[in-house]
Formats: sequence, C-alpha cells, structure tokens
Amino acid sequence: MDVALIKLQRLVKQEPELNMAQAAERVGISRERVRQLANKHDLPFYRGQKKKTSNVCDLCNKPTVYKALHHRACTIKFNASPEGIALRRERDNKNVLKWQRTNRKKYRAYQEKWRKEHPEKIKQYRIKADVKRLRKLGYTVIPPE
Repeated sequence: MDVALIKLQRLVKQEPELNMAQAAERVGISRERVRQLANKHDLPFYRGQKKKTSNVCDLCNKPTVYKALHHRACTIKFNASPEGIALRRERDNKNVLKWQRTNRKKYRAYQEKWRKEHPEKIKQYRIKADVKRLRKLGYTVIPPE
C-alpha cells in the first residue's frame, strides 16, 4: 500500500471538508496524484459543492421550494390578518407623527390657512361633534339644517 494513500485516508477522516488541492499540499504530492488515488480508492473529498440552503418563509417559517412566490402569498395573508393590520396602522401612525414633528411649522401654517378658507366646514364639524357628544349622553338631538 502507498504511504501517500494512508496519509490521505487519515486526512479525509480527520478533516472531512478538505479538498484535493489542500490534501496534496499537506501530503506533499501532486494534485493529479491525489485525484488518481481518490478515484481508485473512492476517497470522499470535499468538492466545494454548495450546501443546500433551505428556503424558509420569514413570516410562517414553513420550508418552501420557491421562496419568492410563497413569501408573496404569505405576505398577502399576513396583511389581511389582524396582526398585519395592527402592524400597518402602527407604522402609518409613526410615519404621520414623524411628518408632523419634522414639518410642524408648515403643518400649523397649513391648518391656519385651511381654517381661514373654510369657516363653514369648521362650523359643520363642530356641530357634528356636539351632536355626537350629546347623543352619547343620551339626548335626542335633531341637527340644524
């Protein structure tokens, strides 16, 4: 038996992710000789194959074949669920609050301008709010026309 073969067998057992080029350097023989010995004696060298990554959906954690298609379907289901609706509302509220904080002066100027241009609408909104408040208290209210 060849000394190089014995060394290669030991190396493959100790380090299963060793490729043929690295084994050739360690043993001190050519890569071609390592290839010949590996083919003749069926040595399981690591050939750099990509490890299969499992496609798992981020929302439901189910394994999938086509992650993009499955994820799109899960996203649609999630968006329709109560959790998805609550998450979107929370995100939208944060965006509105952020916009109001960053543009507070512009927002107030816009409000004032709108109030000056639409006094009749403000009056209608106040009447609606008063009617709503009185109905909550139990009064029968006939709104003015």
